[in-house]
Amino acid sequence: AALIIAAAAPAVAQETLNVFWVKGFYKSEDDALFEAVRKFEQKTGTKVALSQYAVQDMIPKTVAALDSGTPPDVAYDVLIEDGGRNFIYAPLVNYFNFDLSASEAMLANTNSIMGLGDGGAHVGFILDAGYPTWMLTHWGRDKQRWSVEEIIRRLTSDPASAAGLGDRGILAVGMKADINVIDYDRVDFDRPYVTFDLPAGGRRLLQRASGYEATIVSGAVTYRRGDATGHLPGALVRGQRGSTVPARAAASVG
Repeated sequence: AALIIAAAAPAVAQETLNVFWVKGFYKSEDDALFEAVRKFEQKTGTKVALSQYAVQDMIPKTVAALDSGTPPDVAYDVLIEDGGRNFIYAPLVNYFNFDLSASEAMLANTNSIMGLGDGGAHVGFILDAGYPTWMLTHWGRDKQRWSVEEIIRRLTSDPASAAGLGDRGILAVGMKADINVIDYDRVDFDRPYVTFDLPAGGRRLLQRASGYEATIVSGAVTYRRGDATGHLPGALVRGQRGSTVPARAAASVG
């Protein structure tokens, strides 16, 4: 689990590139990092001065570097692009070999639940709300690792069943009419952005998606092509819900 403080290639070649990196939890993570640095040096001819620190030491070391006038070279060049609205992606886990093979292996396990679309917790520094769209675009349409039918099932009925929400997750008479109408070829999302619209000016990360023609909750259209309609039919769910599908209908869709 490595936090990227400065890892992108410099815009202009220089003799030495200063990079700060959190020390990995496992030796294999550090070995993968060293190999990536070696390949970068070989390809660009730029020497990398790599500094690794424990997680708890990263902020103090970065502050000290700023105070001394010797900050990492790349991070700030990247962040000030596009009027200061740019981001540096910092994967914390499951990226030790600099690819998504670990995530793919876990997702391939049929006991895994793909249903994380977390738009609530840690909203100031983590954005997981794009996860369902990533499943559809990256693993479905682009990589064709899983069929769209498989991904939809694992994003809907699988998590609903795991959470004990028997009244939703499939399209059937008697079930909650929660539906996304998707233009599969157009599904995509923009990069994250920061807004300060929480109480007391609190910040959160947001990310707009495209290709969702309509979002329907309990039969009412709440979003149309990404814009809110003003309808708010949702309600707090307290506890598990039993299936509302008649036994004969349940047998036909099960």
